[in-house]
Amino acid sequence: MSSESCYNKDMRRIVLYWLPPLVWAAVIFGISSISNLQIEEIKSWDMVLRKIAHMLEYAVLVVLFIRLGVDKQKADWKIYLISLIGVLLYAITDEWHQTYVLRRFGSITDVLIDTSGGIMGAVFYYKFTKKRIDIE
Repeated sequence: MSSESCYNKDMRRIVLYWLPPLVWAAVIFGISSISNLQIEEIKSWDMVLRKIAHMLEYAVLVVLFIRLGVDKQKADWKIYLISLIGVLLYAITDEWHQTYVLRRFGSITDVLIDTSGGIMGAVFYYKFTKKRIDIE
């Protein structure tokens, strides 16, 4: 195999598997940097919609982390666990980051909501893909 084809294969792997979780983490970071996310027209539903958005953001992030680990093999429980730990750690750093944003604050409740979204995303990935957990 030539060095050029190895380079192309490596670049393809980076673009397909590494870039999506990095871009999605940047999207989460960007959203967290907005000082006022309240939707005035639907104030009564604002809190519910924001918490659902938290869960969906982190459900997507965990799926991207799991994909990163299973591109060539069956998923085993370690890939799911490492992905969920990654989501938990990112949720913690995201909430810490929000303490530096005007009119925002960090919340352990949001870390738990984000992590539960990650768990839901992992369950979704497990149930709806062919790359099942290999317990052995």
